[in-house]
Amino acid sequence: MKRLEINNTIDKFTKSDYLIGTSICFVISILYMFNLNQIVVGGLSILLFLFYFNRIRKRATLNEAFTICLILTLPFSFSPLVGSSFFSLFIIIQFLFICVLFASNFSSKKNLLIQILGLGLLLFCLGVYFFNQSNYPKILVETLIKTLLFLLIIIIALIKLKMSDLTVSSMMKFYVFAASVAGLMVLIQYLSLKILGINYLGVQNQFGKSRTGFAGLFYDYSISSIYLSSASLILCYGLLTKKYIINYKWSIIFLLFTIGTSVLTSGRSGIAALFIALFFLLIYLRNIKIIVISLIVGFPLVKTILYIYSLNRTTNLSNDSGRLDNYLNALNYFYKNFWFGSRFLGFSETSKSMLPHNFILDFLVQYGVVFTLLLLLFLIVVWFKGLKKQPILFFLFLLMLVGGNFHASFINTHYIVIPLILIIGTLNNNESISYHK
Repeated sequence: MKRLEINNTIDKFTKSDYLIGTSICFVISILYMFNLNQIVVGGLSILLFLFYFNRIRKRATLNEAFTICLILTLPFSFSPLVGSSFFSLFIIIQFLFICVLFASNFSSKKNLLIQILGLGLLLFCLGVYFFNQSNYPKILVETLIKTLLFLLIIIIALIKLKMSDLTVSSMMKFYVFAASVAGLMVLIQYLSLKILGINYLGVQNQFGKSRTGFAGLFYDYSISSIYLSSASLILCYGLLTKKYIINYKWSIIFLLFTIGTSVLTSGRSGIAALFIALFFLLIYLRNIKIIVISLIVGFPLVKTILYIYSLNRTTNLSNDSGRLDNYLNALNYFYKNFWFGSRFLGFSETSKSMLPHNFILDFLVQYGVVFTLLLLLFLIVVWFKGLKKQPILFFLFLLMLVGGNFHASFINTHYIVIPLILIIGTLNNNESISYHK
């Protein structure tokens, strides 16, 4: 089978590996999009990913295979396998990945500060749960499980996970292909509504007559737009540094497609986060020629994006969509619940207010100042350690952090765990990795 090249290095994954994985991602996404029987689609998705997992293990380590499956389930990671529960295939794979990492032999004594911070966060969560288990049990358990899964996979990865730099490049390729599937879902939604008048495909957020938000299979159109823009950033990084994830021609095509579909969501968050991340990337590269070319190309692109936005919304782009009021309500709630926030009881349920569309305020009202400071320190240390090892992952997470200032439930976006575990895997990798034969 034909092997592909990444940065003039032979990729260990074949063209068929990428094609089959992306095809499975597309098939499951389209079945969920058209609201086919949930149990049938859920069962089929499990069978297809079992088949793909077995196939990919011929060339990947166990950890790499799980990471690939996590990436490929992102486009439908909010689609439950049964009923209205939050147990999607993504959540199940994440749990199994944690179990596999926990059972593995590798143990790192590096990054002790991060490990201590992570364990502190974990103990904090369990302590808060123990002292509040009689209150709002359903809300509490769901919030706790999602938070624990997020923390556990990062903490255990710090001790157990190893990945090579070349593997990260392969993961970025899988990420771009999976995001393109999500973009295709948004495009199908958009065309179905505009041409056929069909408004029941996937998740659509209606804002009166002013605009419609197209989220694909994500629960929120802003989160969908950030996910699509994150793929655009990966492609931009490849084009600007000539470290192509895929070849030049296809990089341009996928870049235009992911930017275009991010705009079609009607969310401003993704494009705003993309431009801010690119601004800092250009400063980091410190190449005058690249900066000039980017400005020349960027001006007509921005004009086109603004024009498309104007076609899909009647409100001004500078409209804060009620965010300022949410911020003020959140700050007032935080002052009254300074140390522990809503204590996993759910800010929206206890305050009867919408979650603030800002990840720091989100943390403060949900968990209080203790958890927020620990979590931010934890994330920042991991994040900056990745700058020297894998700059692309640093800027990818930067985009997600910036985007987190425009939507709620930062931990619950699913895609944020990908750059974190990849950064950790490369930090731990100081020797060769043996592959399954």
